[in-house]
Amino acid sequence: MAENEIKNGDRPEITISVDNVEEYDTVFVGYPIWYDEAPAMISTFLASYNFEGKRLIPFCTSSSDIIDISCWNWRYLYCKQINVN
Repeated sequence: MAENEIKNGDRPEITISVDNVEEYDTVFVGYPIWYDEAPAMISTFLASYNFEGKRLIPFCTSSSDIIDISCWNWRYLYCKQINVN
């Protein structure tokens, strides 16, 4: 399922929300690496809030997958998607 979500560009629904995101200057975004990438719900999360002007600090865990693709996605996809430098 997770692999198909990533391949299809799906954005699964997130059933909980973060209160008062606008009050934070720095947001830590942690996730496990699935199939060499962040889970598809990370895209959903990033699209759900206005992070403009915020400092996002991604971190991830992996027992066997390589994190290079995930790092590339943060640098070249997610930051442009949410207007963060």
